[in-house]
Amino acid sequence: MDDKEHFDTVILGGGFSGLYLALLLSRAGQRVAVIEKASVAGGLLRTFSCHGARFDLGGHRLVFHKNAELFSFLKEIGFQGRLLKHRRKARIYVDGCFMHYPPILWDAFKLKAELKIAILKDFLLGRFDRKKPANFEEWLCAQYGKTLYKLIFKDYTKKVWGVECSSLPPEFLKKRVGKFHFLHFMLGLQGVRSKDSCATFFYPEAGIGAVIDAIQGQLQQNVTLLVSSEAIKVEAGSVVIRALTGERTVRAKNIVSTIPVQRLIPLLGDAGLDGCREGFKTRGVIFVNLLLKKELPGIPPVHWVYLPSGDLIFSRWYMYKSWSGAMTPEGKHSLSLEIIGGEELLALSESVIMEKCFKGLRLMGVTLNAADIEESMVIKQADAYPVITNMDDVQKYKEMIMQRHPSLRLTGRMGGHAYLDVEGCVDDVRSMAQAILKHA
Repeated sequence: MDDKEHFDTVILGGGFSGLYLALLLSRAGQRVAVIEKASVAGGLLRTFSCHGARFDLGGHRLVFHKNAELFSFLKEIGFQGRLLKHRRKARIYVDGCFMHYPPILWDAFKLKAELKIAILKDFLLGRFDRKKPANFEEWLCAQYGKTLYKLIFKDYTKKVWGVECSSLPPEFLKKRVGKFHFLHFMLGLQGVRSKDSCATFFYPEAGIGAVIDAIQGQLQQNVTLLVSSEAIKVEAGSVVIRALTGERTVRAKNIVSTIPVQRLIPLLGDAGLDGCREGFKTRGVIFVNLLLKKELPGIPPVHWVYLPSGDLIFSRWYMYKSWSGAMTPEGKHSLSLEIIGGEELLALSESVIMEKCFKGLRLMGVTLNAADIEESMVIKQADAYPVITNMDDVQKYKEMIMQRHPSLRLTGRMGGHAYLDVEGCVDDVRSMAQAILKHA
């Protein structure tokens, strides 16, 4: 075996977590190989160019608990681009209206009187309900009341995650949804925005892919990045890879997986783990990116729009001009529709996807003709979101995998099957790097 095929650590998956881990380990002197199935690395943190416009794969914001920690991370990876600071602007499309999220005074006029009364009643009665929530539905109802739950969260959660809220654990999405503060809600109805209810975030001027570009620019010569390469077998101390040039085997003391766990298990050839795969379900995503010749009337220029209705194929959309002026050419406009679903959705042809998107826009009163579109780009990404219906099972199965395969470690959003944001991935990867180097 050629010495070049021997590494200290082999990392499966060249997304954000895989590349960041490679950076940390290589700086400590390790020889690292990163195996990425796609033709380019970066995973979901990529930015694509299309006729002068730039599109991310979804709305990625940089939010850390402390800004100093974010700036320290960006310095660590060598990020030198311009960083924009935004106050988050989001809407949710309910009953034919774009409502602020959280709501403000003008949205109160859009709600029927009985809904406003019901929301207040939910809050007052909810103060006396101290029952520990058994699932995500009960947690949402306890925080927001049944009226807001049904109005905002119920259909949206089922549409995005493919399961009812009652099937999800109470901890699910707590960090992203946040607790409901009635004072903030009432201030919002008067047009007063609190720091908590309208958080700020940072965003690279050139798109979220600038984070990946920075990491790749810092990778040292002791990192071998193998793109268009797929792991087909994982054994103790070795990984068999299928690449364009044929099969090859790489060996290492440590093997770290950041790929979806349900994709990893078959590579292990361990029949004793077959029953674990059901615990690691995922959702795929389709991005329909449109470069438009004109501005669409009636659409608010915000960062996020959430779309709970089952009549619409897309679950949310983004207008990247609101994120950064550098994302869209002068005089043009863009719209990115995000569709989340299972394998049957990913199997749809681009023409069918576009047809369903146009139908959804028409249902919202948005008329978009082929002549209005300068260019379109449809991007499909399988296994984009981990679905967690039982956190205890997920942890138990992960421990079982690593016990049966001691040289294997799991980390990152998909590798650890945890719905982590960028900060969560940073913390997870740093802990993994420390553990590997401790036993080096």
